Amino acid sequence: MKLKVEKSSLEGRVEIPGSKSHTIRALVVSSLAEGRSEILRPLESSDTSSCVDACRAMGATIEKGEVWTVQGTGGRPSIPDDVINVGNSGTTARLVTGMASLASPSGFTVITGDKQTRRRPFGSLLAALSNLGAEVRSTCREGALPVIIRGRLKGGLLDDHVRLRKVQRTTPPRTDTRKNVADSDGTLWMGNVTSRGALLTLSTCHKTDKPHIVNPTAPELRAWLLSTEIATLNVAGNRERTNPGISARTAWLIQSAVGVTDPEVG
Repeated sequence: MKLKVEKSSLEGRVEIPGSKSHTIRALVVSSLAEGRSEILRPLESSDTSSCVDACRAMGATIEKGEVWTVQGTGGRPSIPDDVINVGNSGTTARLVTGMASLASPSGFTVITGDKQTRRRPFGSLLAALSNLGAEVRSTCREGALPVIIRGRLKGGLLDDHVRLRKVQRTTPPRTDTRKNVADSDGTLWMGNVTSRGALLTLSTCHKTDKPHIVNPTAPELRAWLLSTEIATLNVAGNRERTNPGISARTAWLIQSAVGVTDPEVG
């Protein structure tokens, strides 16, 4: 077969689909609001359907059509009659966990997800809600789904430090790399991208469909962290002996991106 390609120009209009992330946030905000809300051009997907089911279970009335309408709970979500399963939606899991902390203290909300979601780290969120007055605990693995929540949130102040934790190697490097990618929400790679470590790390990210970013600037890293909702970041890169100064540059990058000058290292 022979193909002949000639210079041409494109014109026309393309309709951009709705955003999954925006749809889920709109559902949660509308479910907590008073009165009736409308969500224009929502995205229909398995994750947004999980969020709809979760919000309905907590008392919101949601009607789906070309425009989705939501009758909110006025900041007083109900205690669900059954376990809430968010499927593969980590965004729904985090937002609905916070939503459940506003429910009456007369009962409990149980939230779980699929196998991959149950492996995601939720420890920082659970600790924050607990510090703000909610009763929150994991039922299987500490800091992960399934979780049991009982409100009601009282409010208060949270520590604004960013905790950095250096993981000590206990298994072969290839096993460590795969585990670190799997146990985090996303990966930051710093340094040479043609090294064996880089190829293994980035290929693992692709295979597991995990977010990753390579050698970003501080503004790029900050925007990426916010857009991908990274709670636990896997920081990987070249070794200091092959790339002198890489550790200091990486620490400075993260500090600049998250807006702190003295992150807590544990």
